[in-house]
Amino acid sequence: MTAGQLQQVLLLLAVGLAGLVGLAVFVPRPRWTLALFGIGIAAVPIWVGGNVLPYVTPHIALGALCVVSLALAPAGAHSPRVGLLSRIRAFDVVLLVLFALAVGSWLLRVVSFGQVYLVATWGLMYLAGRLAGIKVGLRATATMLAVIFTVVAVLAVAEFATGRNLWLEFTGNGTSAFAVWGPQQYRGSYVRAEGAFGHSIALGASLAIAMVLTFASRLRTGAKLAAVGVMAVALVLTFSRIGLITAAIGIALVILRSPSMSLRLRAILLGLAGVAVPVVLLVASDAFAEDSGGYTDSALYRLWLWDVIPELKPVGQSDLVVQTTDGTSTVGSFGSIDSAVILHAVSNGWVPALILCVAFAIAALRLLLRGGDEALATVVALIPAFFTVALITQYAHLVWFVVGLAVSGLGVAPTAGAKATPGLAARERPVSLAGVG
Repeated sequence: MTAGQLQQVLLLLAVGLAGLVGLAVFVPRPRWTLALFGIGIAAVPIWVGGNVLPYVTPHIALGALCVVSLALAPAGAHSPRVGLLSRIRAFDVVLLVLFALAVGSWLLRVVSFGQVYLVATWGLMYLAGRLAGIKVGLRATATMLAVIFTVVAVLAVAEFATGRNLWLEFTGNGTSAFAVWGPQQYRGSYVRAEGAFGHSIALGASLAIAMVLTFASRLRTGAKLAAVGVMAVALVLTFSRIGLITAAIGIALVILRSPSMSLRLRAILLGLAGVAVPVVLLVASDAFAEDSGGYTDSALYRLWLWDVIPELKPVGQSDLVVQTTDGTSTVGSFGSIDSAVILHAVSNGWVPALILCVAFAIAALRLLLRGGDEALATVVALIPAFFTVALITQYAHLVWFVVGLAVSGLGVAPTAGAKATPGLAARERPVSLAGVG
């Protein structure tokens, strides 16, 4: 056995031991596990751990641990005592169909195994969100994410102010993932904040998700507004247009369609929006003005992406996809596809992509016609992002977690100010930001 092989074996043994300890410590404590999962999403870059077990990144491992812990936990007091079949929702079936199509296509050798693995990771994160909604509840889960992403936002502001990204400095390595996600992006002459997310768009979209969900948290009104304000500042410093659009749509949907938001908070948000929008435009205008050429190129690129549509197959990878000698792939004249929907259609066929589009369209109609909670508003707000941004780094995991969270809330009638009995889902009472642990 060579020194390199011995090192790999020792690493695997260390990972296995850490996994056993994690199972013993966290599985009986679902809230701890959920918090650990959230911290992993927010603070562990995509390139960490990839050279140990390529198919089991820290995020996948934490997602699996979260699913096991939540699955073994009793249902929260907020959750109706119903059988398993009564909890099944239409979107559960949608994901099962997508997975079946991916497996069938792989067996027929019309897609790569990577697509099966991709849909499986979607399902894992979705299941974590579904179980979090059932066992812990939206309000407790949203509180956890609000606190975590407030810290993320503070660190992003510090990153922009100091010009130092600590994750790049201390976790950078020689993996292919770091080669892809390590380089920083610029908007004009400004370095865009990206935190541990490997890309400013991923951080911006994730902050937008957290901002909307914060309104479902148990934080007091002042703490909610403070947390959202800090996240908004960090979001602006990512200079991510789709992040800003997602946050704006999500907050607007919560104001208009969430039955749990008080009239007082709606009025405050409308007033703050009138002040915030001009400030955001003033702060970001210089960077966007310097990069006006890039904006035009980006808009044209996303328009040209639709040229691949005629070359799609009903099921299976498009013939436009070509594997290069370095292991990457191109799609026609495009080096990459920055659209989650189009990329899925190119890689798996237009039928799976159309199924997803119809499902999200139904979610939007459901929210607009019948209202819904903050998780559903977040998912609907993300629809423009699905067409203009790929599901990259930890942002992809967070998206599917929130989709699962939203689906779990479809069978629960939200009520403003309702109190819950003690259980795994703690009493639904407002708490201060400092008091959340």
